[in-house]
Amino acid sequence: MAQYYQARGIENADPDDIYLGNGVSELITMVLQALLGPGDEVLIPAPDYPLWTGATKLCGGTPVHYICDEENRWWPDPEEIEAKVTENTKALVLINPNNPTGAVYPRHILEKLVDIARRHHLMLLADEIYENITFDDVEMVNAASLSDDVVTITFSGLSKTWRVAGFRSGWIYVSGPKQRAASYLEGLELLMNMRMCANVPAQHALQAALGGYQSIGELIAPGGRLYEQRTTAHRLLNEIPGVDAHRADGALYLFLAWMQRCTPSKMMRPSSSSCCVPRRFWSRTGARSTGRTPSTSGWWRCPVSRTWRRPLRGSLTSSATIARERSRASEAACAQAPGRGQAASAVLLQLLTDLLEALLGAGEPPLAPVRQGFAALPQRQ
Repeated sequence: MAQYYQARGIENADPDDIYLGNGVSELITMVLQALLGPGDEVLIPAPDYPLWTGATKLCGGTPVHYICDEENRWWPDPEEIEAKVTENTKALVLINPNNPTGAVYPRHILEKLVDIARRHHLMLLADEIYENITFDDVEMVNAASLSDDVVTITFSGLSKTWRVAGFRSGWIYVSGPKQRAASYLEGLELLMNMRMCANVPAQHALQAALGGYQSIGELIAPGGRLYEQRTTAHRLLNEIPGVDAHRADGALYLFLAWMQRCTPSKMMRPSSSSCCVPRRFWSRTGARSTGRTPSTSGWWRCPVSRTWRRPLRGSLTSSATIARERSRASEAACAQAPGRGQAASAVLLQLLTDLLEALLGAGEPPLAPVRQGFAALPQRQ
């Protein structure tokens, strides 16, 4: 495994720097458990592989999401990332190639991100399990090859490139000035030892997988199954009205943007059954009063509240953005309600309302019985 990284241009890779695990998912949790305490922050891309956000919270930390912009090929903005660094920030997560957007970060972006970690003394957590799944000769650069002076943990495994997800075989490679992280690595080794060991049968597959014939090359080339699936899915999805998908440069995913625009004539009819996108995809600001026609294009009408709103940049809101909006809405409801029970009812009602809007699409959600039911609940419930 050390030789695998040496062949990728990381000459200092050593067997003692490799830690085995039962898949990358287990290792993500272990790495964060050893790193985080209450109040510590981790910079995580949005959209992201949800385990990074969940494991950060589980370990007592706070996930801070930086946006990967669809209009910029789903690449992150280094300036935005640096603006979110605080004295509590402990690590910067890179998912490259990215799950779920399919983006592959170019060298100049990675160099800027590594420089941010360098100047702010952050640990770099590079999730690179899709590193060998790239299309159209897109260059995949390992973060560790650019970060000799930054403590970097690279995550990879057999489940994607070698298509044996059920084997649960993954590893991390620790690089950079490890002496700066001696106490951290001691804690990480303690957690590893408490787990006893990674599963042994899967370890027998490592040498054959990394040292044998690399069949992934045939799958990602034109005519290969993964290449053709990516190309066909991209073409068919973009033929659907209102759906837009950026062509993935790597990984196994296409991340969709969905915006069904209403025509002005439909937007002006108060009783129109033509529904706009669910409210969770809207901006929370800029609502216009009921009954008014937007003076500019790009506004949307809520089928329940009858208000006009502007969409979020014409693309699908990330799960991280939705979560942040949910959190702000919940906090506002709790602050305004006279009792904790009423606050909880208000939050649940809003969540149920949004869910019904999404499920029923263009129809008018039957919310009156729901509202009556919540109003009848005892405050304690």
